[in-house]
Amino acid sequence: MRARRWILIGIAFWLAAGTVASQAAEKVKFVSSWVLYGPDAYLYAAREKGMYRKVGLDVEINRGRGSGNTIKEVSLKQFDFGFADTGSLVAGRTRTAKAKEIAILYGKAPHAVVYRKDSGIRTPKDLEGRILADQQGAATQRTFPAFAELAGFDLSKVKFIFMDAPSRLPSVLAGQAHGMPVYATEFPLVEQQSRKQNQEVGYFLWADYGFHVYSNGIIVHQDTIENKPDRVRRFLKATLQGWAYAVDNPEEAVQFFLNFNPEQTKQIVLAQWKVAASLSEAPEAKKNGIGWIDRAKMKATRDIMFKAMGLKGRVELDDLYSNRFNPKIFPKSWK
Repeated sequence: MRARRWILIGIAFWLAAGTVASQAAEKVKFVSSWVLYGPDAYLYAAREKGMYRKVGLDVEINRGRGSGNTIKEVSLKQFDFGFADTGSLVAGRTRTAKAKEIAILYGKAPHAVVYRKDSGIRTPKDLEGRILADQQGAATQRTFPAFAELAGFDLSKVKFIFMDAPSRLPSVLAGQAHGMPVYATEFPLVEQQSRKQNQEVGYFLWADYGFHVYSNGIIVHQDTIENKPDRVRRFLKATLQGWAYAVDNPEEAVQFFLNFNPEQTKQIVLAQWKVAASLSEAPEAKKNGIGWIDRAKMKATRDIMFKAMGLKGRVELDDLYSNRFNPKIFPKSWK
C-alpha cells in the first residue's frame, strides 16, 4: 500500500511538473518568407521532435508574403523571427529595417527563371522583350535588378506583371506571361503542374550567370539580439537542430509537415525539401556548422545589391548579420 501511495505521488508530481513546464513555455512567432511548403519541413521537425519545447519555447509557424514583407514585419516586431532573403535585407537596411541575419540556410543562391520552351527564352539575354510574372515584394522581384546587372541584360526591356504567388504559374502556362522568377525549391511543383497542362518548361539558375550571393536565412530584430540574447540563442539552436534532423530524416520531417498541411502531396514536398537541404551545404557551413555566415561573401552580397539596385546610403556588415548565436550543428550525413 505504501509503495502504491509513493507511485501515485510520483505520478502526480510528474504530471504537475509537466504542466508547469508547459505553462512556462515562452511563446514566439515565426514568419516564413512565402507560403508554407516543402522547405519549411525543418520547422515542423523542430517542433514535433520537442526541440523547441526542450529549450522552453512554444513556436507559432506562420506563412509569409514575400521577403520584403517578412523583413518589415520582423522590424515592426509583429513577429519575433523570420525567414528572409539577404538581398532584400540589404535594401531594407538602407531604409527602416532593423533585422539581422543570424543564420544563412540558403548559402547557395536558389534563384532561377522558369520559362515556357515555346517562348524562345534560353538565356538571361532572351528575357529582353518578354513578360515575367512575379509577386510584388518577393525576394526574386527585389533582387532581379542585381541579376540583370550581373548577367548583362537590359532590365528596362523586361516587363513584369504582378499577382499573388499561386497565380504566377497558371499565367505562364496560359500564355499571359513568358516565364517567372522562382526559387529552385519550386521546380518539383512547377514541373508536375506543367506536365498536367501538356506544357514544356525550362529553367536556368541565376548563379550560373554570376549571381553568387547569400540568399535566405533566419532573421531577428536587432533589439532582441541586444535585450533578449538568451531567447535568440535558444531559438536558433532548436531551429538548426530541426534542420539537421530533417536533412538526416527527410521522410519523417516531411510527414511532420504534412500532418499540418495535408492538402500538399508527399512526393512534391519531399522533393522540395531535398532541394532546400542541398542549398545549405555551402563550404563555410560544412566547416563551421549549419547557417554559418562568411564575412567576405556577405560583403560581396551587400556590394552587389548596392550597385545593381542603385541603393543609397551606407550599410555596415555588422548591421546585416551575426554569427554570435551559431551553435555549430552538423547533420550526420554531412560527415
